[in-house]
Amino acid sequence: MITYCQYNNLVYSCKFCNNIKSSKWPSKDENIPNINDEGFIDPEKTEYDNQIYRSNKGSIRWHTNLGKWMVEEGFKFDERDYEIKLLWELNQLRKAIVKLVGKSKKYAVDSQKYNEIIGKAKEYSFQYTLFHLELMEFYKA
Repeated sequence: MITYCQYNNLVYSCKFCNNIKSSKWPSKDENIPNINDEGFIDPEKTEYDNQIYRSNKGSIRWHTNLGKWMVEEGFKFDERDYEIKLLWELNQLRKAIVKLVGKSKKYAVDSQKYNEIIGKAKEYSFQYTLFHLELMEFYKA
């Protein structure tokens, strides 16, 4: 019997993916996360990166048949590609903003370089807000 709250059953995922995953466990044994080309891989294991990857646009794709099963059946990432891309863009912008804020600390406030960096951070923050609003609209639908 699978105990859903045990550590070895926990796979990092959003609430949507976690709900999908719970009904798709490939065996009745919590110690057997995959059978042949169906099931899951612990994302902390190096083998996980051999299964799936992100494209440059943020889509989740696969390298292997098990990876394909995780994308198309296990988590149904392909059905949520639009949402995943929005989340990817938000995260990329967030990382860029954090990097710019750190970089700005190297310059005197109101120096030309400081103002250039802050201007870029504001531009990214605006784009971030637009993606965030788009994602919120998507979740309402």
